[in-house]
Amino acid sequence: MGIIMYVRLGTTWGLIAFASIAQAQPLSSQGERQLLPTHDNVAIEQQTSGNDLPNTEWLRRHPRTSILEDHLLLRGHVGIAGPAGSLGIDVDMIAVDWFALEAGIGVSPNGRQWALTPRFRYPVQAKRMFLGVGVGASWGKYSSDGAGGLLAVLDQGEHYYAPRRWSGARWYNFELNLDRYTNEGRGAMHMAWGIGSMQNPADYTCTPSVSGDTTSPCDPNPPNKVVTMYVVFGYGFSI
Repeated sequence: MGIIMYVRLGTTWGLIAFASIAQAQPLSSQGERQLLPTHDNVAIEQQTSGNDLPNTEWLRRHPRTSILEDHLLLRGHVGIAGPAGSLGIDVDMIAVDWFALEAGIGVSPNGRQWALTPRFRYPVQAKRMFLGVGVGASWGKYSSDGAGGLLAVLDQGEHYYAPRRWSGARWYNFELNLDRYTNEGRGAMHMAWGIGSMQNPADYTCTPSVSGDTTSPCDPNPPNKVVTMYVVFGYGFSI
């Protein structure tokens, strides 16, 4: 039930984000009206499609005020099982439009988390919206009892046995992401949906737990694989 609830929540966030994007004015779908001279020097009004309007011209008419031209962003994030924690901050360094490097730090109920994620981006709307994929690494504390909200879909024995605890779990992460910049100003939104695989599942500690008359022993068999799913929403501004 917990997994279903998290997946539904992540899907709801995604639908809200795409709904806001659909309401935003796109670069290539909204027409603009222009006055064109005729041979008789009488101005006539012509409706031009967005496809006839160069992106460079649209961008000139709708400038963003970033000092570094959107090459460096700061944002806060919230999420479920996020690589950089459930609550934290990110620095996004965009060398070129199609490549970005995201560094994040945050906290979860288990403790502090760090993440580094290179992302490859495809422009859906030039300079305003990008779809991308990211492959990165993260590390931090983790517990198999779900204290951090992580969805350990392939973890073993977290109910009958005492929880396993990792003081420095290392993860490889794969994600799909969306970047949406405001048409003007400095605002920028980021969303990511991904999956993480722990690289050191045997490096844990375990202490038998006692609750009333019940004692939960430690599972003698280490897990072969620990996999999590995550969703993250972030918003910030360009420097």
